[in-house]
Amino acid sequence: MPSRQFIEKYIRLSEKNDLPFQAHPWWLDTVCGPDGWDVALAFDADDQPIGALPFGKLQRSRLPILKMPPFTAYFPVWLKDMGADRTVRQYHWEHRVLEELISQLPSRWLIDQQYAPELTNGLPFHSKGFKVYTRYTYQLEPRLPVDAMWADMESATRNAIRKAKTQVRLRSNGSPEQFYELVRLGYRKKDMKPPFSLDALQSIDDCLTAREMRTIYMAEDEHGQLHAACYVVWDRNRAYGLLNVAHPEHRKSGAQYRVLWQALKDASKRGATFDFEGSMLPRIERVFRSFGAKRVPYIRVVRYQNRFFEAMATLLGKNR
Repeated sequence: MPSRQFIEKYIRLSEKNDLPFQAHPWWLDTVCGPDGWDVALAFDADDQPIGALPFGKLQRSRLPILKMPPFTAYFPVWLKDMGADRTVRQYHWEHRVLEELISQLPSRWLIDQQYAPELTNGLPFHSKGFKVYTRYTYQLEPRLPVDAMWADMESATRNAIRKAKTQVRLRSNGSPEQFYELVRLGYRKKDMKPPFSLDALQSIDDCLTAREMRTIYMAEDEHGQLHAACYVVWDRNRAYGLLNVAHPEHRKSGAQYRVLWQALKDASKRGATFDFEGSMLPRIERVFRSFGAKRVPYIRVVRYQNRFFEAMATLLGKNR
């Protein structure tokens, strides 16, 4: 079946199901371009979708690869709800559907994908020649009132928030231009270029703002100097800490903790799970963990067509 027909079927599926924002065609159009993504689909005997796996198609240095698009921590994999079936039958069905989806991934020099925590079964990828890695995000469920969330934090985090209250004020009407300026300052401090452009940030901001799905929290001092910011994306069930940034000269003000705390409180009011979207960097991971969030694993899968390039990537520390 031509890929376009698959995409049209997937668009209809997304309209009928409550998918996370990273799986919606409008998001894929924005971060990959209308012709830069595709989807693998599995069907039942009645030609109804029972599984869907979207992916971006990228080309770098003339090498065709499948890699995660910008601003997308992981792709959700949609599998039809089979109800309260017996576990052994569920496992067999899930394995078969995932193998069918994986077999549709195009042959590429490199496939490097990450999947949302709801997908816990990496065995079908392993059987198809992928290396399967475990990564971690942190999530905070809206199960506790705000005062109980406060009590669950590390004392150092509570102290940082208290300190920030004396030095900065919060607002939730930040602009992408202001946010990007903080990003630029942070990377200039490290003598590096930002990993994305202002135009790219504005592009996703336009599509999220039009759907009323984002908030940019900012902390600034009495002189209007920005200290920290947090870009949060909302969908029906979750809030995602898409991007976090702090001014390199004001990291000790506690502002980064305060903007995150406000985002967490707002998520709790909405009854939404807050997903920090993880980090394997120890300095950042400690911040997320300190809020009392739960560590949640998710899967990264990698497959190379050429063993030489796989060995080079391993030597360079890419396969971690």
